[in-house]
Amino acid sequence: MTQFDIIVRPPVAGRWAGNDSSDWHAGNNWSDFTVPTSITDVVIPAGTPNTPVIYGATGQAGTLCVEHGATLSIDSPDTLYVQEDLTVRGHLALTVAGAKLQAGGDVRWEAGSTADMAGSSTLELQGHMLFANGANVSLNDGYVDFTGTSPSYIVTKSSGCNLHNLGNQKSGSDLVVSRLCLDAFHVNYFVNHSNATFRSESYHPVVIDGWFNNLGGHIECTDGSFVFSGASGVVPLKPNAGDFFNDLVIDLSNTLTLEDDYSTHLDVNGDLVIASGGLDAWNCTGISVGGTWSNAVGLTGFNPQGGTVTFDGLNTTQEVHGTTTFHNLADTHSNGYLVLHDRADLHGDLVVGPGVQVHSDLGVSGELDLDSPTAFLEVHPGADVWAANLDMGGSLTSLGGVFSVDDIVDT
Repeated sequence: MTQFDIIVRPPVAGRWAGNDSSDWHAGNNWSDFTVPTSITDVVIPAGTPNTPVIYGATGQAGTLCVEHGATLSIDSPDTLYVQEDLTVRGHLALTVAGAKLQAGGDVRWEAGSTADMAGSSTLELQGHMLFANGANVSLNDGYVDFTGTSPSYIVTKSSGCNLHNLGNQKSGSDLVVSRLCLDAFHVNYFVNHSNATFRSESYHPVVIDGWFNNLGGHIECTDGSFVFSGASGVVPLKPNAGDFFNDLVIDLSNTLTLEDDYSTHLDVNGDLVIASGGLDAWNCTGISVGGTWSNAVGLTGFNPQGGTVTFDGLNTTQEVHGTTTFHNLADTHSNGYLVLHDRADLHGDLVVGPGVQVHSDLGVSGELDLDSPTAFLEVHPGADVWAANLDMGGSLTSLGGVFSVDDIVDT
């Protein structure tokens, strides 16, 4: 007599089968005939008779994975709550305004992943977001909001990804673009909320393709460049007290305007580059630059208003490239000097700390102040320097250029 072992395996909970319809809320569409709960690990595989759709009611999952070739859609203004992590290898679609997916953990966009978001649909998460190499998540609408009280990191390793509306709603915590990034991070519109900090540690650019609205939060960029690019209208920048950038790049078709809602000072620890468009200091009284100033636009590239641009880098020679109009210009950096390569027109004063080399025309309508006995001004061949007033605290040397002054101030 032949004996057989019969093994009965229970159906796998949380695996989409789609045998009857696309209705997420119908038990017959799940492998265990049970609609997922907040503790169910949900998997949406490819190749099922129907793809899952959330419509008319909220959905729940513990974790959620949309596999390669599979699609998950939210087709009504309802919410899918994922208690922990969301992994997308296939396609995620939030097709109507008000549709929402809320993840309590991380969101991972794996190779081959895509997404569509409509109108005011929202993806909200409290954890980290990874764009893996080969992900192709390019959003032209919808909102991605980071919430919670713990730091969240964005890691982008794919050039084919961008967010449309990004909101940093962290409560007393940070949203960080990680130094593990292998590519630039692009976002069209970014709102940085009060009590939140946006920080970039990435060596690759953070690119704002529309506008950046700081609503009282903080901005701390330790590495890489922060790029304003492409927007057609006037773009505001509202730094807060203590905020800083590494490199700041303005590559606009219009103007970046410094607004004084929270601070009247802009700190750029690295280079400040005006590639196109312009920078308007507006009511900002001070701009500090720790690296090179590059203005490819010319005299209209920078509107200084009545403020001071201070070069305060450490242990470095700093340079100014491009014809520029300043109000006040101050050289206060240590163990180096400032080199003016192109024409500079000053409506106010020039304060020379360590030293300034002039290689083109320089006009100072206020006072040229050689601030200490060791301060120097060198006028190189081809340069023509004029100052309304001279405070001769240091040394002035002509190396073949021309220097003229209307009045010498006796101090």
